[in-house]
Amino acid sequence: MLNPFVLGHDLAKWHRPKEVLPILAGEQLVREPCFAWELLRSPLPVVDSTNEQHSRKLFRSIREDLELINDRKWDIKNPFTDLSEDSRDYLEDELDRDIAGASFFQRENPFIRHIVLRKRVTLEDANLLPRIGVDVHLDRDLAKEEHKFNS
Repeated sequence: MLNPFVLGHDLAKWHRPKEVLPILAGEQLVREPCFAWELLRSPLPVVDSTNEQHSRKLFRSIREDLELINDRKWDIKNPFTDLSEDSRDYLEDELDRDIAGASFFQRENPFIRHIVLRKRVTLEDANLLPRIGVDVHLDRDLAKEEHKFNS
C-alpha cells in the first residue's frame, strides 16, 4: 500500500480509479475550480514537485496562502474560499492551459509526481539504484564498425 502522502487521505479521489482515470486519460477535463481544489488539496504538491514554471507558481501561491511555504504538509482540509484571489486565478489559468496536448491534471497528479517520474539521479541519491558512469561523448576510434557509428 502507498503512503498517504502519495495519493492523499483515504477519501481523496485519487484512491478511486474509476473517478480519476478519465481525467488522467484526458477524456474528462477539469474546468471547475472547486472540483480542481478537491483534487489538488490532498495530496497538496510541494513547490519543487514539478519543473513546470506555471504549476510551481500556483503551488507556491497556495502554500503561501495557507502559511505552508516551508512545510511539506500534504493533507489540506481548507476550503477553496481560503485561497487568495491570485491563487484562484492561477488555478483557473492552469485548468485552461494545455501543454503538449496534456491538461493540468494529466501533467500534475500524484501518479506522475510519486510513481512515474523518477529520474535516475533521484533514485541514485536515495540509494535505490547503484551509481553508474555514462560516457556520452563516444570515441569514433573505438567503434568496431565505423559506418554504423556514422549513421
